[in-house]
Amino acid sequence: MVTTNMARAASVKQLDLIGRLASERGVEAPATDGLTSGAASDLISRLMAMPRPARTRAARPAGADLLERGVYLREGRVFRVYLNQRRDTMLAKEPIKADGVTTWKYHGDASRILSPGMRVTSREQVAAYGLEFDACMVCGTALEDPESKAAGIGPVCASRF
Repeated sequence: MVTTNMARAASVKQLDLIGRLASERGVEAPATDGLTSGAASDLISRLMAMPRPARTRAARPAGADLLERGVYLREGRVFRVYLNQRRDTMLAKEPIKADGVTTWKYHGDASRILSPGMRVTSREQVAAYGLEFDACMVCGTALEDPESKAAGIGPVCASRF
């Protein structure tokens, strides 16, 4: 019995991965014409072992580091800004009310869409937004207590505002 040792050609998925890894690593994509599946696997392993270039953050608007926790107003839209768990970025959520139910739309890094001059400093205005969305605009908790609903802000947040 005679056997031939025919190597399989690299798959489309392997070739796509090679191109993506080369791009992510900032290297020129190697020639893949006639590449076998085994050679493609070796090349993928070498590319994956290469370090990725450090990510650079997009330029922040002037004053972006000055954002504080609180309520912000931009073009008639209300946002709640809070500190992330790592305590290094201020994040923004927007209350959306539909059919009497408030949900929160996540916007990520608040400095991309808000500036310090958009901050709402009036407790009365923050409470009015709380009444509108049935949620404490300081912490985002749904207002269920009748007194809190009437005030538009939860008791703990009201004492801190």
